[in-house]
Amino acid sequence: MTSMKRDLDTALEVTRREGIEQGREQGREQGKKSGRWETLTELVKDGMISLRDAAKKAGMTEAEFRKAAMLRSDGGAVSFARQSRAKCAILKKTDRENR
Repeated sequence: MTSMKRDLDTALEVTRREGIEQGREQGREQGKKSGRWETLTELVKDGMISLRDAAKKAGMTEAEFRKAAMLRSDGGAVSFARQSRAKCAILKKTDRENR
């Protein structure tokens, strides 16, 4: 019986470690996507790349990019809070599509 408990404890520990590593990997991926998104939106706001190029790199239409980035037609931006909500929505959509 002791051996069985030891085996179960070992299996649980291995599963826990694998879960932690999987969570870390998902966090790294999400961070990369978020950083890329922020870089693209900042480059558009600063006029360094066009909306068309940024949308292409993000894999979406110009209208989708503008909505997700909450960019105004004059190149300005809306509040940070609205940008964050929109960015979260687009990242979730992208994650669902990549599954």
